[in-house]
Amino acid sequence: MKGQVKYQVIGLMSGTSLDGLDMAYCEFSLEDGQWQLIIPVAETQPYNEVWQQKLGEITEVSGEELIFTDRDLGVWMGEAVKEFINKYQLKPDFIASHGHTVFHQPEKGITYQMGNSFAIQAISDIGTANMVMNYFAQQLGQSFDVGGQIAQQGEPNQSLLASLNQLPYYRQPFPKSLGYEWVHQEIIQPLEQENLSIADAITTALHHAAYQVAKDVNTFADEKTGTFRVLVPGGGAFNVYFMDTIRKNCSETVELVVPDKKTVAFKEALVFAFLGVLRVRNEINCLQSVTGAQYDHSAGVIFGNLDHAQ
Repeated sequence: MKGQVKYQVIGLMSGTSLDGLDMAYCEFSLEDGQWQLIIPVAETQPYNEVWQQKLGEITEVSGEELIFTDRDLGVWMGEAVKEFINKYQLKPDFIASHGHTVFHQPEKGITYQMGNSFAIQAISDIGTANMVMNYFAQQLGQSFDVGGQIAQQGEPNQSLLASLNQLPYYRQPFPKSLGYEWVHQEIIQPLEQENLSIADAITTALHHAAYQVAKDVNTFADEKTGTFRVLVPGGGAFNVYFMDTIRKNCSETVELVVPDKKTVAFKEALVFAFLGVLRVRNEINCLQSVTGAQYDHSAGVIFGNLDHAQ
């Protein structure tokens, strides 16, 4: 493809940590087959206590309440995006939303995200790592363990750490992915059953996550020659103790690269904005080799008129 094509997209991502809705206004340009991107503005709309409780208990509600909550969350997301657009005077071509994951059990062929897309479109008039550590940090009244300060005060439980590192999931081949149900049953519950201090529970979870990250990184690094550079986005990049622990478990050829803070904080919203761009172009955005889908395809449902998208 020759010439330049541009897209202005708002990407939305709601994490299972229940901290809030990430909104990233992204500008993508395609010129001579090469994609370039920038994130002019991005911010998180926090969930209030009512929404945190409602989403935290969503797997236990009736089907009827699930449907109503799906609609209500879509309305809430739409209002948040509308406010975001007005605040920064944005003119996006479209919104790409992942939604909030309620059920994710790939071994049963089940995944469900709520946050009704039609409601988002109608309201806005335009077309294991941190999860476990955040869970325990919140018991101390903190949203997350800032910089790993709590974890540094604890000691990892070595017997439990060894047990967690032997979970069968880690020996399964790709593609694979985790849901909150698995994390709660296989990691959070065993940590709670040991009656550890909060600091010991967090640092055990941290060392477990760091070991698993480093193990996979080392596997790929061993297949390469020279320095193997790994981009580290996501909230874990801000956890100094976590990053140091990963580095200690990585081979000498591995270099961990932390991008700018905006990319780190809003990388998932950025990714879904780009997946939305590929969907609008009817290009493949879901790979069988990554997701376990039956075939490569262009995933996503489009609401509204996108004729104005270049």
